[in-house]
Amino acid sequence: MGALHQRTRTTATAAPGGSAAAPADERVRAIIDRAEDLAAAGRLHDVATLLRPALAQLSGHAVTAEALDAAVLYAHALTGTGHPAVAAAWAGWAHPRSHRHRDHGPGHPTTIRALGVAAAALLADHRPRQSAARYRNLVAALTTTSGPASGHTLAARADLARALHHAGSCATAHHELANTWHTRRLHAGDTDVLA
Repeated sequence: MGALHQRTRTTATAAPGGSAAAPADERVRAIIDRAEDLAAAGRLHDVATLLRPALAQLSGHAVTAEALDAAVLYAHALTGTGHPAVAAAWAGWAHPRSHRHRDHGPGHPTTIRALGVAAAALLADHRPRQSAARYRNLVAALTTTSGPASGHTLAARADLARALHHAGSCATAHHELANTWHTRRLHAGDTDVLA
């Protein structure tokens, strides 16, 4: 789960017509900012409690960028508090909408984070094959946006290996992990970056 759970603040997006974000969006953004602070402090139960009411008010049409950010953060909190099936559903809901959103798209941090949270939640929910498929997509997205040797890409590849191992594809998992290590050594040398 560690590849994409860093704290990222996004700015409020403009409302249709190019004006500043609507007051409702600003309220949601303030809630998200508070939830991110709680998540950074490791208070995931409080994150879920804070975001649940905001997400209950989502309408089926006109999903805002803020709602997508909230859904992904909520899914992260649910995974961390032992509710991976619900988390996978929220992340699975957010990912395609973020992918298609006019202010987001395939390489947007929220889109990529939704994919990572979905993969982690599926693995925690004992669905390793589905998790591995999401991790493969995550590795592809991160390779495109961050490069093949970035820390996020390498961490996602290690998570992919873990999902493959849990799915019973041990040889493939070993191969993925060996390639990940080789890429890391090729770009970082023998220096221990964790020391």
